[in-house]
Amino acid sequence: MDCFAGSSMPVSETTGEESRRENSRNIRQLLCCACLSPLMISPDLIMARSTDSGYLPSVRFDAGVGLMTYKSLAVASNDTSVTTGYRISAYAGTNKNIGFFIRQENNTTGFAYADSDLTSTVVTGFQDSALLYRWRFLSLGPVFVQRSMVITKRGEDYLDHLGTGIGGHVSLLFHINRDSRVFAEYTQASISSLKEVVQDSNVTTVTAGPRSDLFIGGMIQLTRSLLDLRIGYRQRTWSLSVDGESFNEVQTATWLGFGLRGFF
Repeated sequence: MDCFAGSSMPVSETTGEESRRENSRNIRQLLCCACLSPLMISPDLIMARSTDSGYLPSVRFDAGVGLMTYKSLAVASNDTSVTTGYRISAYAGTNKNIGFFIRQENNTTGFAYADSDLTSTVVTGFQDSALLYRWRFLSLGPVFVQRSMVITKRGEDYLDHLGTGIGGHVSLLFHINRDSRVFAEYTQASISSLKEVVQDSNVTTVTAGPRSDLFIGGMIQLTRSLLDLRIGYRQRTWSLSVDGESFNEVQTATWLGFGLRGFF
């Protein structure tokens, strides 16, 4: 009897411990399912909202500012400045699958040098017009670009030109819910012609290379149907050749803006 009693206690303790462990595992599994269930269903919801034309405004006007870092090989210096821009876009058709946008961005950056009191200034202007076809969350189409650039190098006029060209634009827009969206845009274009070139007397030949823009970010709805906040990161690169010497220009900016939307 004593032997039986002695052998039964560990079995009881072991069974209780196993039960507690099983309950703990069940609780962890329930918590895990509760936390992951929104993530498991969100791709379908995102896809459904992103392909529903009712979530897409008929017309938009966006304006904003960016804190920009400009790395210029043309003036051999880096510096920061503020850039401003606006964009007008619209979609039409039964499913809002045909659209366009016009956007403009202007910037003036001053560059200082550690070895000189002289400074350089680069004034840039970019204007793009695009025709778009929208399929679900994807929009793409041709883009017509215009770029102006005025360079004052170490206190002297160096280059002033206006270039035009054509390229392509593609964008992705995903609706997380009715109040928030994420987007990615990419533009690639070539400057086919330069106009109104005014240059330093020592410069004989100026050519423009390709340009690429990348813009990623998100939008948060501030009012029910009119105003939203737009934040993002943009990178723009292009090249310029002066008398056979190529200069790569890079602008990166953290962007903050507001958008007005209209539904028709």
